[in-house]
Amino acid sequence: MLICELEEPLDQALAFAHALALMGYGLRNAEDDYGSSFLAIAEAMTEELGAAKNTWRQIVAAARMRKVRTGRARRRVRRKQSLGI
Repeated sequence: MLICELEEPLDQALAFAHALALMGYGLRNAEDDYGSSFLAIAEAMTEELGAAKNTWRQIVAAARMRKVRTGRARRRVRRKQSLGI
């Protein structure tokens, strides 16, 4: 399923955002004016990517539930067919 291939890129993007935050903290501690900018970008990225990851998890969970339900329904039909009902 194509949706399952999104986990790794989302994790990598979140790691990148965390790295930007660390750079921002370092620059801010060094009293560099760009530190706050790095932090603002990193915080926005982390928030958006976190929301995307949560949505991704919900989609995957829903797909798994659908697969389970579909599998159960198919087994019921097969069972009824085998019993001649």
